[in-house]
Amino acid sequence: MILMDINGGRAHLNGVSFFTDHYVSVAKVVNNKISSDLKQKEPVQYRWIHALQNIPFVRGIAIILESALHSGNLLRILVVINTLLIGGNVYLASIGLYKNITFPPIVVLAVFVSALLFVKLTPFAKYHGAEHQTYNAYKQGVELTIENVRRMSRVSHMCGTNLVVFSLLAYFVISSLLNIHYALALIMSVSIGYEFFRLDHKLIILKPLYFLGAFVQQFLVTAEPSERQLEAAIVALKEVRDLP
Repeated sequence: MILMDINGGRAHLNGVSFFTDHYVSVAKVVNNKISSDLKQKEPVQYRWIHALQNIPFVRGIAIILESALHSGNLLRILVVINTLLIGGNVYLASIGLYKNITFPPIVVLAVFVSALLFVKLTPFAKYHGAEHQTYNAYKQGVELTIENVRRMSRVSHMCGTNLVVFSLLAYFVISSLLNIHYALALIMSVSIGYEFFRLDHKLIILKPLYFLGAFVQQFLVTAEPSERQLEAAIVALKEVRDLP
């Protein structure tokens, strides 16, 4: 048996998924029972978006857009809603109802923290914690038992939360230096944030950024999972790890 290289995972409102280049495994908890499903990844549906993912400072937007076009994840739903809001603002500006739409950094920060606090109160945060702990145990090569996994950190340098934090910091800088439209500032922020996200997380210059990302992960977007939630994450990871 050849152990598959697991690229990462995702948390859901009622479960966890892990994926390789060609397979994805989803384990869900329904009525306190765990069900799992292993299937091949669907072929790329938006090839033009996929092609953009190789272009620096464009690939970040392309990846988020591709994710938003697939439903079934709380984070994706939030991305879609935000995209609609931005589109509405751009339209209002284009017809002259708004001469200049700007969102001060403090407003963006308040919305950001409020959204994360909402996430903290949902089951998603616990499954998110279970996903990170299970993946960290896998990367360290320890046996995937509930006891071992529970001892792992809920923080991951691969978590998309880091991308959000990097993009938010970039937005603060751009908004302070340039008097540009909110939508353009947001696009530029995500583009820059993603390029930092792609860099080696061990670089000294990035340590403060990852420290902030770790803080947000630990205290806002993850929570201590139950034994059942950890078990679901372990089931999902083992299914793709142990493919023949």
